[in-house]
Amino acid sequence: PLLACGQVVGVITLNDRRGARLSLRDRIPLLNAYAVHAGLAIERARLYEDRERAIRDLTHLQKMTASLQESRPMDEVLSRILQGVTEGVEADRAILYLHDPVQKTLKGAHAAPPELAAIIRSIEIPVDGSEEVMSATVVQRRPFVVDRAGEGLRVSTILKEHLQIDRFIAAPLLAQGRVVGVITVDSFRGTQTIRERLHLLMAYSVQAGLAIDRTMLEEKLRASEKQHRELVE
Repeated sequence: PLLACGQVVGVITLNDRRGARLSLRDRIPLLNAYAVHAGLAIERARLYEDRERAIRDLTHLQKMTASLQESRPMDEVLSRILQGVTEGVEADRAILYLHDPVQKTLKGAHAAPPELAAIIRSIEIPVDGSEEVMSATVVQRRPFVVDRAGEGLRVSTILKEHLQIDRFIAAPLLAQGRVVGVITVDSFRGTQTIRERLHLLMAYSVQAGLAIDRTMLEEKLRASEKQHRELVE
């Protein structure tokens, strides 16, 4: 075994086809010595890779956060969010739904890739406290990992028919204790585990929720100012 800090990080095998003077049994002490150094070298390499990945993820999150600080139209804000999320969690598709608490629905608002926009904007999902995963994401205010095994939750027929997805992560977008939307990611690539993607998505969703809430407020203020000017005139 290749050991590092008491953990097995690998296994090395020896197969002698050369008929060398040392028997396989005699080579065990030497192989063990090599195995100790190999195990430590592998663990150091893993730690370095983890450190580099953590730095890369944090840098990307900081860039996305900075890009969302500027006052922009809602469509551009949503586009920047999805671009940052797809790059960060290594997914080819991400969809953002805005929560309408009055109508109790999730409405498709934006998608990456943008070719899906027409389909997405035709989607409305009821938020009715049912065991449908998107509704549960809003009501329970927590993320869900959906795969064929599932968590006892069903996937909306609308999503299955329009998007053909059966494995994805859904996360709520929160701002001031309110759910302003839900984001889903699927079509994964790269080497990240589902747990790593989930943690990253939650970090991105915090910034996304705040940016959407701020943009909604700015739009309401602009509409109010316009209405006031029209009344004065």
